[in-house]
Amino acid sequence: MNMRNGMYNDGNGRWSRWRRFDWLAFAFVVFFAAGWPASGASLTATLERDSIALGESVSLQLVFEGCQPQSAPAPPAVTNLSIQFVGHANRTIIINNQVSPQVILSYTVIPSREGEYVIPPFVAEVGGQRLASQPLTLKVGKSTQAEWSKYAFLRWSIPKTNLYVGETLPVELQLYALRINGGDFPQINAEGLTIGKLNQPSQSRTQVGNRLFTVLTFRTFIAPTRAGELKLG
Repeated sequence: MNMRNGMYNDGNGRWSRWRRFDWLAFAFVVFFAAGWPASGASLTATLERDSIALGESVSLQLVFEGCQPQSAPAPPAVTNLSIQFVGHANRTIIINNQVSPQVILSYTVIPSREGEYVIPPFVAEVGGQRLASQPLTLKVGKSTQAEWSKYAFLRWSIPKTNLYVGETLPVELQLYALRINGGDFPQINAEGLTIGKLNQPSQSRTQVGNRLFTVLTFRTFIAPTRAGELKLG
């Protein structure tokens, strides 16, 4: 392409006046082809669960919104925690006709000791902007070798153990099973306690020992009907 005095030759002997906005449009396309802009970008970290038993693993996800990371951020170092990158996915969220692209990076967290751990922020450079997630807290409780050999077992998550008669307490019941059939709802024996209806559970997967369990998490409530030491079965 030849140019002279604000004109350009299209290669076929025809001369036309150069239009400046053509260059601007070209520059605009090149800029966005290089990567998403970092303005308004965000990075969020979440744990699938914030409390597990030793021998289990838990999924951690990083969600990049409005930006495209070039690579998976290196996980922060935490003593007695192994954090390993396992894969990524893309999705698009549309809210009020506003399109928001997201990139989701998945990690697996495996503890080697009991305790309460703080996972520091993940840090990523995107389009010249430094993004950091919020820190996360993970509680790792005691494990029971006998549980690992079972095909299925139950685990309660109860925020407190001292209640007065008639007091209602929200609780979680988790059913661990190597194989889940439709309608597998646990039968609970609890003399002296009223237990709320078990509604449709959320579902996840976790490793216990060397086995991969499906976990159904039911959210319900309990309420004591008499005084004394009561047991959930």
